[in-house]
Amino acid sequence: MFLKKIGRNIREIRKAKNKEVKDAASGLGISAQAYGRIENGCTDLNISRLFEIATFFDVGFTQVLKVNEGDVFNFTSQNNSGGYHVQTLGVLNVTEESLKTYFEKDIAYLKDKIGFFEEALKK
Repeated sequence: MFLKKIGRNIREIRKAKNKEVKDAASGLGISAQAYGRIENGCTDLNISRLFEIATFFDVGFTQVLKVNEGDVFNFTSQNNSGGYHVQTLGVLNVTEESLKTYFEKDIAYLKDKIGFFEEALKK
């Protein structure tokens, strides 16, 4: 249901920007059929693709999601062992800045882990 809502939001943005499906698909480097699946809510979008869409249409990330107070998002990614990792991001007041801060903390944590493993490999 949430993917369909995002797809409708993206379709509204595309139409408001006077873009055709083929233009949006080309700008995102995907086929028109793949782009159609996004607008129809059939494609599970990752964060990078959502940011690509927001950037292509020159709108904010939150405009693509049309988030409401209290919305909660689950981001799923496949880990190295073939399992899945689910990240839950509870949203009370999502802004570009709050998302940036959230992911900067994640990046700092991962850089710290990389540093740890680099040091361990030197020994």
